Amino acid sequence: MPFTALIRDVPDFPRPGIVFKDIMPMLADGPAFAEAVAAMAAPWRQQPPQAVVGSKPAVSSSVRRSHANWA
Repeated sequence: MPFTALIRDVPDFPRPGIVFKDIMPMLADGPAFAEAVAAMAAPWRQQPPQAVVGSKPAVSSSVRRSHANWA
């Protein structure tokens, strides 16, 4: 099954002119999700990456203050 059949377009979200791609239907379909993960991993099976880099998202001070009250 093509993955595009399981990805829903949500027009004008979060703003007019933007099309949000909802992948929840694909995540809910176990076999399709496993196939998607395998397809994304396939190019890297022959020569694995040497490093994987991530970054921490910036959090505004107002969010930090609101989360500080959760303790």
